[in-house]
Amino acid sequence: MLSNWRNRQAFIKSSIEFLRKYNFDGLDLDWEHKGTPETRPEDKLKFTLLCKELLEAFLAESQSHKDARLILTATVSAQKEVIERSYKIQEISKYLDFISVKTFDFHTFKDGIVRHHSPLYSAVHDEENIYSNTDFALQYWRFQGAPAKKLLMGFATYGRSFILASSQNGVGAPAKNFASPGPYTQEMGLWSYFEICLFLNGGVVQWLEDQKVPFSVKGSDWVGFDNLRSFEIKSLLISQVFLQDQHSAERPFKKRLRSPGNVSATAGRFIQNEIPASLKSS
Repeated sequence: MLSNWRNRQAFIKSSIEFLRKYNFDGLDLDWEHKGTPETRPEDKLKFTLLCKELLEAFLAESQSHKDARLILTATVSAQKEVIERSYKIQEISKYLDFISVKTFDFHTFKDGIVRHHSPLYSAVHDEENIYSNTDFALQYWRFQGAPAKKLLMGFATYGRSFILASSQNGVGAPAKNFASPGPYTQEMGLWSYFEICLFLNGGVVQWLEDQKVPFSVKGSDWVGFDNLRSFEIKSLLISQVFLQDQHSAERPFKKRLRSPGNVSATAGRFIQNEIPASLKSS
């Protein structure tokens, strides 16, 4: 569909017809460059053109029919290497109303160890995964030119679960595989929040202080997830770091990028000072 103007126009025309027919408010583009043989470097530019052409068509359609303009948003990757090959951030930000960053699924079973899939910050001693966290992803989108007012943080209402391979049960412990499917979602290694609540019945919620997210262990099953406490702390990141001072925040982040290991630590100290006492202990 991205390959040429004619194909993009066919998509845009049919999208507008569908959205108006069924009274939708707008269109969300969930797109990223997977780095597979089927995707090409020029797709980065062509996705930018699609965003531009969609907005132009939405504007023209709303003016000709005297309707409210359709909203245009995109759901985008939070992984640094995917971001770099997928998006011209400063350009697409001109055309999109909102940008939803998928700040979850940072970790899967592929590395053979348990890690939290939606940490707010990287672990204190984590030197290999300093980019795989919510704080860095949103800061990176901002630093590359996305306006803070357009960025939306993804909140995961599910957890990633594993089977432990030893008596170790902290972050980085060896894992055998994804955990068995939950009784309702029926997907290996993915439990919805209500399935996690069943798992927590009689269990203990543990807290990763450096990453600001919870996990739990029962027998050989390990699950990392989000709860009210982690959501509230993540909300503080949005309100305090990103929206409070959009202009002056650019320079300190550029400085921290020279030493990526300090990105989470610096923001983490700021947020820690803002966390209410009730959340620190809950």
